[in-house]
Amino acid sequence: MADETTWNGCTTCRDMDRNCPAPLPLRRPKGANFRYLTQNTENTSDDQKLLELYRTLEEFDDSAAKGCRKCAAISQILLFFKPDWKPSYGVTLVLSPSGNPQIWLPGREIAIQLFTPCGYEPAWPGLHSLPDISPSPRSAEAIAFAKECLNNCLQDHRGCHPTGQMLPTRLIEVGAADEDPVRLIESGAALTKEYVALSYCWGQGKTFRTVEATLQSNMSGISIQALPTTLRDAVYITRQLGVPYLWIDSICIVQDDARDWRTESAKMGLVYQNSLLTIAAASSPSADHGFLKNRTKAKEFSLEWICDDGSATVLRARIDPTYHKSIWEISELPWNHRGWTLQEQVLCTRLLVFADAEIQWRCPSASCCECRGIDGWAAHWSKMLLKDFQSDSDAYIYWHRLIEESYSPRSFTQYRDKLPAISGIASIIQQQTDSTYLGGLWTKNLPLDLCWSRHRTGGRIDFGPPLSTPEYRAPSFSWASIDGRISYWNPCGCEGDGWVPRARVLEVMSEIDADNPFGQPENAHLTLRGPVASCVLRVPDHMPAGAQRWLINGDEEHVCFVDDDLCLFTYEDGRGTIKESPGRRTSTKFERPDAARAFTVSTNSPREVSVHLIQLGSTVESCNDYRCNYFMILGRSLRDPMGAFERIGLYAEDIPAGTAEEPPVTPLTEQISFDMATVVIR
Repeated sequence: MADETTWNGCTTCRDMDRNCPAPLPLRRPKGANFRYLTQNTENTSDDQKLLELYRTLEEFDDSAAKGCRKCAAISQILLFFKPDWKPSYGVTLVLSPSGNPQIWLPGREIAIQLFTPCGYEPAWPGLHSLPDISPSPRSAEAIAFAKECLNNCLQDHRGCHPTGQMLPTRLIEVGAADEDPVRLIESGAALTKEYVALSYCWGQGKTFRTVEATLQSNMSGISIQALPTTLRDAVYITRQLGVPYLWIDSICIVQDDARDWRTESAKMGLVYQNSLLTIAAASSPSADHGFLKNRTKAKEFSLEWICDDGSATVLRARIDPTYHKSIWEISELPWNHRGWTLQEQVLCTRLLVFADAEIQWRCPSASCCECRGIDGWAAHWSKMLLKDFQSDSDAYIYWHRLIEESYSPRSFTQYRDKLPAISGIASIIQQQTDSTYLGGLWTKNLPLDLCWSRHRTGGRIDFGPPLSTPEYRAPSFSWASIDGRISYWNPCGCEGDGWVPRARVLEVMSEIDADNPFGQPENAHLTLRGPVASCVLRVPDHMPAGAQRWLINGDEEHVCFVDDDLCLFTYEDGRGTIKESPGRRTSTKFERPDAARAFTVSTNSPREVSVHLIQLGSTVESCNDYRCNYFMILGRSLRDPMGAFERIGLYAEDIPAGTAEEPPVTPLTEQISFDMATVVIR
């Protein structure tokens, strides 16, 4: 390869070569047109990272006019997939040290994959030949791909820990390819410890279940035709892989036996950890839908290409079928929106994902797919694997990010499952930190763990309809007590960043289920001592009824948001005086059946409520001299209004450094009188 002093290639596309010698600045200046993609690759040298080049269509056209055939091809490819793409519109050309180049459109919603089809010489050195994607996941090619991935892992991947250390209580014996029925067995009767686990969406309909009344009949035999399509497809794939047993939650757990459900759901993390393989029915929104349907042929760009030696070949481009985002990001596949599947995804050793356009494989040692789009890219994506963290702080940051980005946006058929569905991951974090777990929070990381807020994308918050079947699932100070995505502060990683506590934890109490200590806590409460103040929350006069933007003491500089619609309820103080306090609408429904006495503040007058604030602490970012003060907003507890409070919101006060021309914001603690006090929060 020529060195950088003699290299005379194209500076726009860098000759589509990640390893070309053209120099790049040591640091990326503001507004630069490149960057290294460094997500979770802190220990990787720059020459092993993906390189992103920011370019416009006009830049590719200009370079093509100067004779660069690769830039000309990129321009044609862009207009093939996006005919209305304007010259000023930008894209990102991504070069990998070992994988094929890709073109990312803004927002990374679409990635275009460049390749040469199998049977042809590569269009240029480093551009790998890739196979066509089979028309059906039932095809011989698709099954061969799945078998190859599994066999390679079992034979060659020393980094993939052995499975089969524990068997679930029950398994489905799938039998031979044409055998019917299958049957449910006690695991003690299993002849091997190898089994496949299914991860799927139940959907809104009723799936096939084992209940007390059908347990014995299911152990006698289950007709294949009695199973919904997704479960039948799982039996088919398990048989094709030559594995004798399959675990499906709806069949292997007795669904109407509360004790069996608690016991078995607590083991679900181990079920996926110890499975030989987990099948992810990612494209199926329900048990009835199935995941082995024929695929629609994708649109492809094709161009005859003359190589440097004069030989002819073919250059092709296609939309990356499922676009391999960082696993932290929620994709559009139905499976990625179900609450239970995150734990199944994180804890399993080997994952075979049936997406709508292709099959993907993930294990601790490798990631690949039918289109081969992530071959050579896997090291650059977070695999979201639990690992030996360098410190407890790393474990807590991991937990915050997991809850914020990957878990809280998900939905549940039964929202009481919100904590049980992540209990397997919680148990591993507990082993790392030796911290007591309390409804999604860690006592050794309090009060920082309390500084979550409902995620806001702008505009009003849509809290959804009132709970039709209200039920308690977590104390009010836990993120698990509300539905929807939440946000946490995550440090930017600069030296000097940190958390300065202002409140102190005096006591943590809860009743824990012995069958699942990481599940739903009962009668939990938290006692804090810190700076406490009383104040008023007021809806701005110019805001319409139903808005969720509140002002502390009517001050436009102190905007806060609540966790849920607020209701006012009445209570009697120690002197016999009737008083009012705000509470969450959902809490009112399950704590006070006489909710007719309460009414929704956001849709009725008055537009003002009295609350208390307790300052939890401050986060500090040294790189920009920035501080944020966190205050929990408290209303009286509906269960014990004279003895306890409940959380109704969080106020995060940004304190920038300020300049001579623009002085810093005056902190709320200098505007309102705070006194040290002890509060109990339920």
